[in-house]
Amino acid sequence: MKLHHTRDEWAKWLRTKDASLSSFESQAVEDLATLFAENTRLRELLRSAEGIFNNCNVTTGYCMCGDIEDGHVSMFCGHSFVDAGAYHSSQWLNETRQALIGGQ
Repeated sequence: MKLHHTRDEWAKWLRTKDASLSSFESQAVEDLATLFAENTRLRELLRSAEGIFNNCNVTTGYCMCGDIEDGHVSMFCGHSFVDAGAYHSSQWLNETRQALIGGQ
């Protein structure tokens, strides 16, 4: 079953079905078609953003503890420097991949 239909495809499908559908049912089917089209577009945008984040470095210059990179001294902080931008972008990338895999 094809899950990604355009609004026009859904409208065409609706016209081929029983003409006795109530206006509520007709509106629900039309709304569903719109949601499917929006979902398809958002998935395309997520895949595009996934490619950007997968191939680019995202850094802030600040550690997760809030220290600036140049002033971060692991010996005094008790941990190694972890760039906040790199950390958050990698978390976003992992969650996006899971969402795209789960939504297939």
